[in-house]
Amino acid sequence: MLRQLPCVIFFALVPLLPAHGKADTELHVSLMLSSGEQRTFFNQAARHFERRHSDVSIQVHVFSDRQYKQNLHTWLEQERFDVMYWHAGERLFELVREGHVAAIDNLWKDNRWDEAFPDAICHLVNHEQNYYAVPYSYYPWGIYYNRKLFRRLELEPPETWEDFLMLGDTLRAHGITPLSAGTLDYWPAAAWFDLISLRLHGPEFHRALLRGEVAYTDERVKQVLAHWAELIERDFFTSGHENRSWKNALPLLYRDIAGMMLIGNFAAYEIPERIRQNFSLFSFPVIDSKQPRTELTPTDVFFLPSHAADNELAQKFLSYMAEPQIQQLLNNESGMLPPHRHAVPGIGLLLEESQKLIDQAETTTQYFDRDTVPAMAERAIRIFQDFMREPDIDETARALEKARQRVFEN
Repeated sequence: MLRQLPCVIFFALVPLLPAHGKADTELHVSLMLSSGEQRTFFNQAARHFERRHSDVSIQVHVFSDRQYKQNLHTWLEQERFDVMYWHAGERLFELVREGHVAAIDNLWKDNRWDEAFPDAICHLVNHEQNYYAVPYSYYPWGIYYNRKLFRRLELEPPETWEDFLMLGDTLRAHGITPLSAGTLDYWPAAAWFDLISLRLHGPEFHRALLRGEVAYTDERVKQVLAHWAELIERDFFTSGHENRSWKNALPLLYRDIAGMMLIGNFAAYEIPERIRQNFSLFSFPVIDSKQPRTELTPTDVFFLPSHAADNELAQKFLSYMAEPQIQQLLNNESGMLPPHRHAVPGIGLLLEESQKLIDQAETTTQYFDRDTVPAMAERAIRIFQDFMREPDIDETARALEKARQRVFEN
């Protein structure tokens, strides 16, 4: 869950007051944020926009992950917001197909954004030859590890699946659980399915699977589950993961209880600053060397709801959010990466390592619950959590296939 952004710690609506007196025009923007720090940076960006347009007040409304997703369609039907945050890829395209999103081809053409953003990013907001959103933030998923622990045990990040298994066995031999995990909110488990599938069978198969075009009882899916089960049966994961959030799983790395954790770079901000230099990340190990290196890079966007298609101020705000210096402000201090080619990535928060991971990728995907339809994601992520408790390959494949048939065929 790219994030997929994690659940946030606050739920209130947060208005940002205009910089200069009473404004003649209000622009209402909806946001789903992961930390108070991100809220501060958006506050700064909103005030900067108000200084450019002295008669405008930006009202930013901040929601939690769960609250945002539960109310999104209601807000669209009520025409509540002028500019809205959302996720690139299939989640955006679902709203496009439902008629909720305004095309912004004029903005893309006038600002030459097809040159400003990498092709892989452009693809995530282009549906049937039309552009529908402005990408402003993205981040990779990787395997985070405690470098201090690895140095002490004379360990190196693994390149291949076999190396990964040997590394896990070595950690266990030293009394350290190889992998910390927190699946209380279900979705973190999906990263294991995503990355094993991508490393085994490549992005084309994986995308077809998530579009509902391949049965989950296919032998290739069972191969994915078999590789995942191998980790579970070797007792690589921390116990009680289903009762632990990803935030509560992260400190196990600090205390040398666990050696590694598969997570997105939104986690970097949660690592205490005094020990942050002890951590790094590496790409998910190679399983089939013939498959292209594909990384999970969830991408966040802003779009215009259909009712705001002709709102000139909202269009100006979208253009503002695409400016490289604004993307730097919103990303570099919060552990994310700006997608604009001319935005300079920040220093610290594992951003250099994250950028390297993306630069070395041959292709990218979003995340299971961003690449498939929500109804399938909601069922599958619960099945994945069950699988991590009891890795029954055939039963899990049948449960996933039953969900696929219900969602895609009915």
